[in-house]
Formats: sequence, structure tokens, C-alpha cells
Amino acid sequence: MKPFTEFFYTILNFLGINRHVFAGVDDCGGMGQPACPTPPALDFKDLLTTIYGIVFPAIVIIGMIKVVVAGYTIMTSAGDPKSVQGAREDLTAAIMGLIFVLGAIGILRILVGSIITGGDPGF
Repeated sequence: MKPFTEFFYTILNFLGINRHVFAGVDDCGGMGQPACPTPPALDFKDLLTTIYGIVFPAIVIIGMIKVVVAGYTIMTSAGDPKSVQGAREDLTAAIMGLIFVLGAIGILRILVGSIITGGDPGF
């Protein structure tokens, strides 16, 4: 069970969450062990910032990869109409997806910024 616990703590550290937030899974407070530290409050702003910082760049990278693959398919289709049509549809879907995601990022920046700061979106 120790490797799983260390893996869990590694994931928490990657996400920027202190391991003592989950004091129940820590090795403290038992007989002969030191008392568990008081877990800090999990800050909602930090959680949103972490999710925002991981998810949106990953989605944009995936969208750009889809655009490159569709373009490569068009270039290597050798004039096959079915292949060109499928690649055009993929390219259109990838570009529309990127536009949608970038629009969502803008809207979320405004909404989350105004919720966290109490009305000032922070432009």
C-alpha cells in the first residue's frame, strides 16, 4: 500500500495541493507518532487556478495537433476525394473546437475573475 500512497502524494504535489489537506491518509496521530498538523483550508481559487492551468493548455495542444494531422492528411491524400473531404471535415472541426475553447477561456476568465475578486474581472 505504500507505493500507492507515495503515488497519491506525488499527484497532489503536482496539482499544488498540500498532502496534509488529507490528514486522514497521513502517517500521524497514531500510538508513538507525532500529532497530525492542522490541515490548511483548501483554497477554492487555488483549485480553480490549478485546473485552469492544466486543462485548457492541454485542450489547446490537442486541438493544434488535430489541425496539423488534418493538414498532413490533405497534403498526402494524393487527390483522393474521400480522403480530402474527411480531412477537410476534421480540419473544420478542429478549428471550430479551438475557437469554442478559446471563447470559453475568455468567458471563464471574466466570470471566475469577477466571482473571486467580488465584481472586478481584473483586466
